[in-house]
Amino acid sequence: MGEYDNTLILFTSDHGEMLGDHGTHQKMLPYDGSTRIPFIMRYPEQLKPGSVDTRFVDINDILPTVLQVAGVPYPKPDILPGESIFAEHGRKDRTVQYVEHSRGNRRWVSLRDRQYKYNFYYGGGKEELFDMEHDPDETTNLLYETPDSRILAVKEDLKARLIAMEKQYGLEGCVKDDQFVVLEEFKGFKYRENNPPMFPRYQDSEYMSLEEEIKRAVAREPVVKLEELDIPYFTERGTLDGEKLSKS
Repeated sequence: MGEYDNTLILFTSDHGEMLGDHGTHQKMLPYDGSTRIPFIMRYPEQLKPGSVDTRFVDINDILPTVLQVAGVPYPKPDILPGESIFAEHGRKDRTVQYVEHSRGNRRWVSLRDRQYKYNFYYGGGKEELFDMEHDPDETTNLLYETPDSRILAVKEDLKARLIAMEKQYGLEGCVKDDQFVVLEEFKGFKYRENNPPMFPRYQDSEYMSLEEEIKRAVAREPVVKLEELDIPYFTERGTLDGEKLSKS
């Protein structure tokens, strides 16, 4: 259609994956393996090929960026936590990055600047402070043992800024008297992702069953042995029909 150079192309993700970092998996932690995502764009009208912008950016910026490119005004841009990355006189502070996850005693919030990252866990009130410049793998919590006055000052500054952001954009009831609310400590438990694909059913056609799709996928895959997987776990939760899956 001849619109290639007039098209905004964005490559990003909703979250990362720990993949064994810190002995963990999934996406439920404030460490970079889980929270840092790609944000790669092509839009010749605004971006030079190969250019790099080191400001912080997040998925909250996608909506206002797309709206600006499309020429569509948002009725109340001041209530958005994000802002177009093409804004000429932006109000968003891109020297820090706010991240939040979940609710109740599973909730945590995080704020980082160029050098430090501060994490607060509502379940138990645990705090972490990492020097991202000298410890990018987040192996040493600077708040353990007896931190010096300089480190405590860094923590208090990031904590105060994080509390302000949590009051403005976080969940209701998480901040009281300008302090984080501390909840009962969260206890870990066995968890496996249990989100089966959901397909609509049409009158004249049927999608392949999940059991049949799995069997076809592993039919010529020597590494995967269905009998060694915890099929009863997913059967109990209604994700799979173990009997159908075991039939040849």
